[in-house]
Amino acid sequence: MSFASVCRSQNVIPPEMQAEIDAKIRQSLESQRLAAVSLSIVKNDGEILYANGYGMRDKENGLEANAHTLFAIGSASKSVTAVVIAKTLHELFPDLGEAVLDTPIRELSPSYNFTLIDRYRSEKTTFRDILAHKLCLMQEISGMVAQSYEDKDDVYYRYRYAPEECGFRSTFDYNNGMIGMAADILGHMANTTYESLLSQFLSDMGMTSTTWVKMTDDHNNMMNRAVPYFLMEGQLTRYNPELLKSIAFMHAGGGLLTTAIDITKYMQLHLNKGRLGDRQIVPEEVMAWITVPSSSSYSGITKTEEDPDVLDISVAYGLCMYLGIQDGWRRIGHGGNLPPFQTHLFMYPDLGIGIYATISGGDIMAVADVPTFLFNILQGIETPQKLENSTSNQNSFESGVSYLKPKKIVETKVTNLPQNEKAVNITLEEAVGVYGNGWNGEINITLRTNSNGNPQLYWKFGRMVEGWLIKVAPATFSLSKWETDVWMIYFSGGLGYGSVQFKFLDIDTFQYIEFGQHFTTDFKRGFKLEDLSPIPALDQASPTSKKASRHDVQELC
Repeated sequence: MSFASVCRSQNVIPPEMQAEIDAKIRQSLESQRLAAVSLSIVKNDGEILYANGYGMRDKENGLEANAHTLFAIGSASKSVTAVVIAKTLHELFPDLGEAVLDTPIRELSPSYNFTLIDRYRSEKTTFRDILAHKLCLMQEISGMVAQSYEDKDDVYYRYRYAPEECGFRSTFDYNNGMIGMAADILGHMANTTYESLLSQFLSDMGMTSTTWVKMTDDHNNMMNRAVPYFLMEGQLTRYNPELLKSIAFMHAGGGLLTTAIDITKYMQLHLNKGRLGDRQIVPEEVMAWITVPSSSSYSGITKTEEDPDVLDISVAYGLCMYLGIQDGWRRIGHGGNLPPFQTHLFMYPDLGIGIYATISGGDIMAVADVPTFLFNILQGIETPQKLENSTSNQNSFESGVSYLKPKKIVETKVTNLPQNEKAVNITLEEAVGVYGNGWNGEINITLRTNSNGNPQLYWKFGRMVEGWLIKVAPATFSLSKWETDVWMIYFSGGLGYGSVQFKFLDIDTFQYIEFGQHFTTDFKRGFKLEDLSPIPALDQASPTSKKASRHDVQELC
């Protein structure tokens, strides 16, 4: 039976298997307080095909989720981006073969004016470096959450001021925004846009419902979209969907919305080496590029005397694809977390199995054990009781939202003031001003009258971040109250209402501290993007009279 014919039928699954799966998901909906679940499984070329939605996609309006409901899949979008990039590069440079991935972007596309913080990265970075997260540059977090950018060109221009976090190609260092830039470069090379290339790919795949987060979205009122929710005081609370737009300008890194039906086709593409039914959508050799280990990325759970049945590890990362082992079987896939949506997308090429599960909000760990449960059912393995009862089962694939991961927070450093500068004291009036940097945008601090009739500092950062500040130390001001819904991002990730401090280094400079750590470059009073050299590697100090366009930068290069 061809996959095309399978797609015309609703589901192909043994009734007893469907009953077991449905019972498990419905139990999770109730016990783990989930809003809605989207689930898909495929086995071989349609031997088993199941796509369904559970729960309510819109609780307030009584709308049920189904196989056609659109869920945000977060960083699982990256794997789609990698396929589109690999396919298009092969079409543009057929004679290069896989070497196209290791050819510097400056050589493949001189007119793009690809520029990063130093000359070496600017001249040597390849698509593999970006898609395998090997650049070791600070990824954008604060400005992305605040939605501080004018448009995608503003985002990608500012990436030249992203500071180094570690040595180039020295380690795996996750970066959402650079995946977006890779897609933007691809569109430029093909004399079109990435959105056009993606749309054509989705059309070729028959993924006609799949789309991506846009700044123009009215998410709550759009057809078939799952409304996001988060748990607050044990109750599902409606999440502000405007917060989803943090990914809109770099949607290639995490902004796809798809359905349970559409994702079955994408899993089949991988399991059948680029083929759907009788059509070769992507050349087999190009699909193989995706799963070549390109970065080391080890995590997961190995067997112990206490738990001899567990083996679930990620050992490497290909092109936007985690490569791992489960129960001795090779596994590829990617997690996704666009708060509060949580996604797991796993494929087992040697078994012909694909598993997808995502939730629209609720217990953030609720979906973690579903892939293993489904894998065991498909393999005829009895699921251990402890797994069935687990609400916190971890697996080896990262979800891809580093600002919700404690391990990332711990790794980031805050600059300490020199001893002779610790006496700096900033008054409320002195703190007032507009501050900026080349990397994260601008923050406006004003002095307002609060509800008690007292003067208090108030700050605004981008579209989504506003709040009140209180002085907690001579040169430090802390968040006292949010005036926007940005706190929902943190709350949905189990981080409470968030933590923000402004730590002044002198009267004109402060560090923006979140959760006790520094995710931005320093903000300086009156500083504009135009104050920086368009080519930081050549002269980071020299101001320029205007924001250089890409054509200006090319001339300077």
